[in-house]
Amino acid sequence: MSHTDPIADMISRIKNAINADKHDVLIPHSKVKVEIAKILKKEGYIEDYKIEEEFPAKMVVTLKYTQTNRKKYVIGDIKRLSKPGQ
Repeated sequence: MSHTDPIADMISRIKNAINADKHDVLIPHSKVKVEIAKILKKEGYIEDYKIEEEFPAKMVVTLKYTQTNRKKYVIGDIKRLSKPGQ
């Protein structure tokens, strides 16, 4: 499936996983998405990420809970500010 905006797709998958109360998110792999995941991990928004190498390659992002409440995720709201074509 081809996406015109893969970063928005990644953000949507993370938001949907939070709404569905999932701990892990499966995202199609790309170099840009890995760099975004590195930044999210460095800033403390996700617990971890790993690359699954089978074809097609996927990235598994593990969401992080707050320390005080195991039902609440660190990412409260996430959205893309810059849109393609603007």
